[in-house]
Amino acid sequence: MIFFLLIFCFSSVAVATEFSEQSGDFDYDYIFEQGSVWIDKDIITKKDPSSFISLEFIEEKQIEWWDQRTWKVSEKQYENINKKIFFDVYIFRAFFEKSHDILIRVNSEFKTQKKAKKQAEFYAKIYGQMPNFLKENAKTLTIHKGNFTWLGGNNDVIIYTNLSKAHSEEAMIHELSHVSLDFQFSGSVNENAWKNAVLQDKFYITRYAYDYFFQEDIAETTLWWFATKCKPSKISKKNYNKVIKHLPNRFEYLDNQDYDFYPVVCE
Repeated sequence: MIFFLLIFCFSSVAVATEFSEQSGDFDYDYIFEQGSVWIDKDIITKKDPSSFISLEFIEEKQIEWWDQRTWKVSEKQYENINKKIFFDVYIFRAFFEKSHDILIRVNSEFKTQKKAKKQAEFYAKIYGQMPNFLKENAKTLTIHKGNFTWLGGNNDVIIYTNLSKAHSEEAMIHELSHVSLDFQFSGSVNENAWKNAVLQDKFYITRYAYDYFFQEDIAETTLWWFATKCKPSKISKKNYNKVIKHLPNRFEYLDNQDYDFYPVVCE
């Protein structure tokens, strides 16, 4: 089973192409050249409320999971990108207001329980800032060192701590959209309804979503739907008008889901 979305980018370009060909003779286009996480770093900031309450240390143990630092990737071949590895982790249980608890697994490369706890607390607070509808299917966060893109799927978000901290909140929204909304991971978005909305919009939020529709369109779109709905003052009026104009049907679909936004305070 293919796991995280970076893998999909390597292996499933034909899926997006096939859907475009079956969709009719429309000239599809995209709004932003950059990925949605990188367009604006302040949609959620450290000043926003978090539902995080506390951490409880559970145990140190070995788990079998993914770490893209072990993948051998070259221009012509991709080896071991779907292979789990064994590594030791410090495991904490994180508690939140009005949301279920999750496990946070911190790679033992952080050396001590105290240092691992510091990482777990930092990302637990960010996770706690996410609206509840994005936490529905989440069970774990897995934290590694390294400057790699985060990954989302199979009830988990894999975090690399050297990724720009300024974009961590936006990255969390993107990856949790895979976890809880994305139909390829049994999320709540209806696949047929979403594809119909795409057919009507004829635009994608970013080139990344355009290139990898089946894999990335939901996660790329959700962040900017959230921004326009709850944090419009955090984005430029120009960008606000662009996404509202070009993605009305996807936004209407998300508007109609009656999502629980706690603890987010919408403007």
